[in-house]
Amino acid sequence: MLRNETGTGQQEITRLQPFETEANNLRPQVGRLRDEIRDKNREIVSLKADITKLQGDLEGAYQRFEVVNQRAAEGKDVERNLKSFIKELKVALERIKAQHEEQLDMLREKHEDEKELLQQQRELEIEAVRRNANSELDAIIITKNRELEILRRERYGS
Repeated sequence: MLRNETGTGQQEITRLQPFETEANNLRPQVGRLRDEIRDKNREIVSLKADITKLQGDLEGAYQRFEVVNQRAAEGKDVERNLKSFIKELKVALERIKAQHEEQLDMLREKHEDEKELLQQQRELEIEAVRRNANSELDAIIITKNRELEILRRERYGS
């Protein structure tokens, strides 16, 4: 009977041997999977804390949004006043721009007149210098002609 039980035990061991091998192969994976589960549980706890914080932040943001909406409603009058002021400034700016353009045109015209007057004065001065130079050249020519005449007389004895 012992032999029969031993044979049956051996058969049972043989039958369970693949499971033992598979269990031995899976043991390292079980440990790694437990570590992953632990890490995932920590991550879940952390994410829950983040969600709680974000919900608080969202509530604070909503309250700030309400305050901003109230201020925006109050700001409509300010905006209308600013728009009106800007329109007035634009009109004043256009008026000043037109005045400056008119003054610029007057200055350009005055500049052109002064330029023309200076050109005329320059031409008169050049003409005066030319006349003076011509007069001096005429005097030199006359003097040289006289000297030449004197030299001819002395040479030819007239």
